[in-house]
Amino acid sequence: MEISIDEIEAEHEELVEIKVNQLKFLMAKLTILEREILILRYQEELSLKEIAISLNLGESAAKMRLKRTRDKLAQLFKEL
Repeated sequence: MEISIDEIEAEHEELVEIKVNQLKFLMAKLTILEREILILRYQEELSLKEIAISLNLGESAAKMRLKRTRDKLAQLFKEL
């Protein structure tokens, strides 16, 4: 039995949609500040320096906050 490219693409799109929905669900479990730092980094594509300025933090504090938030999000994914 052969699988068509269209079937593969449809399955891929479905899996991506599932992951996006999971991410939205888990993002809602984060604090506003945690969501903000992820959005600044990955949606707005700001550098750590720009994030630090935006949040009135030192660069090392912004880097640590981003790391802790990513770690927390990864843990939430594992628990899902």
